[in-house]
Amino acid sequence: HKEDGLVLYNRISMCAHSCDPSCCWSYGDDDAFVLRARVALKAGDELTISYLQDEDLLKSTAVRQQKLQNWRFTCACQRCRLPVDVGRGFRCRRCRLGILNATVEGTLHPCGVCCASPSQEDMQMLLHLEEEYVLRVENLDKKDVEDVETVYQAAIDIFERHWILYVMDTMLWEAYREKNLPDAMEHQRRRIDFHEHYYCRPTFILAWCHEELGDCLHHLYPHRKWQFYMEFQRAYQMLAILCGTNHQYTASPYNKLWQASNPGAGNGNTAAAAQGGTAT
Repeated sequence: HKEDGLVLYNRISMCAHSCDPSCCWSYGDDDAFVLRARVALKAGDELTISYLQDEDLLKSTAVRQQKLQNWRFTCACQRCRLPVDVGRGFRCRRCRLGILNATVEGTLHPCGVCCASPSQEDMQMLLHLEEEYVLRVENLDKKDVEDVETVYQAAIDIFERHWILYVMDTMLWEAYREKNLPDAMEHQRRRIDFHEHYYCRPTFILAWCHEELGDCLHHLYPHRKWQFYMEFQRAYQMLAILCGTNHQYTASPYNKLWQASNPGAGNGNTAAAAQGGTAT
């Protein structure tokens, strides 16, 4: 395939889509399509992949299903059949501690902390605000950091563990990673927290989030070896699942693990550190 072209793989094209796919794919040597299990599979289990990008798997059920209309079908996978969408969280207006999650019926689930249900008026107001914020976030210019910050500061008073906050955390991580590392790290941690809350499977996005956070920790706190080592190890283990131990993506966190375990020794040629060895 070429940068501006398409490629068709005969057998793999028969895989069905799922928003919680059992498999993931990557390119191997000579543009070979490599399919790997993302979860433990039994004989007879269906092999599914995601037709969507990893970043789209972190958006609401409604957004995912809208994007899948490009393929002319409505997804009915296990994630899409859940009655409550835990990626659309609203701060409880009574206790301000718990979260009200949106349901597929267009209502809000009771607060998980105080158990209060919002009034019909509050519910309609919050759902209307969500529509406005989704449109606002979709039209943000990520280069206009001041505007992104303004929208983000207003949104965190309304939403909690909502996918639009994840989108803005991504923008602010990218904006601050070169000039304000402590702030960037906070947005990266929030990205990881949401990903693991909403979609706990390994993805390339989550693996790279851990690796990048490890880079930041290594730069700011080189004495906290245990902390950045753990981030590099999680990145390596996820990428080993997604594309194998010999892939170029996996080599990056592996080399950082080796260097953390063997200061001054350069890149190693053993997987002992990455496979769970203890940092010295």
